[in-house]
Amino acid sequence: MQARLPGEEEGARWLRVDHWLKGYKDEHGKRFPGHPPTGLNAEAAKWEKQFLKLRNCQSEWIGYRAACCEGRTRPVAVPIGCNNRMCTLCAWHRSQVARVRALNRCSTACTIRF
Repeated sequence: MQARLPGEEEGARWLRVDHWLKGYKDEHGKRFPGHPPTGLNAEAAKWEKQFLKLRNCQSEWIGYRAACCEGRTRPVAVPIGCNNRMCTLCAWHRSQVARVRALNRCSTACTIRF
């Protein structure tokens, strides 16, 4: 992959790399072709994007407010997850949801041992 320029943020680097890989149009509308990676570079690019997706999991938030009593309630912030199988945060959340579903499905005669 291309190295980061001095003083360049990670997001700006990926925007520059994305333009280089996929191609882009300049301010005059001229189209510049992309340079898709081949061979081992394609594999490295795939894993680097996967790593960044996992690293940025739950770093962005969505705010919600109840519509029925908007003036009396405080907003609630919910993190945006990547829902990737390799992400430990999202895997933990999926296991909690599955545990609640299993307990709700279970009848009184059935016992679930964790």
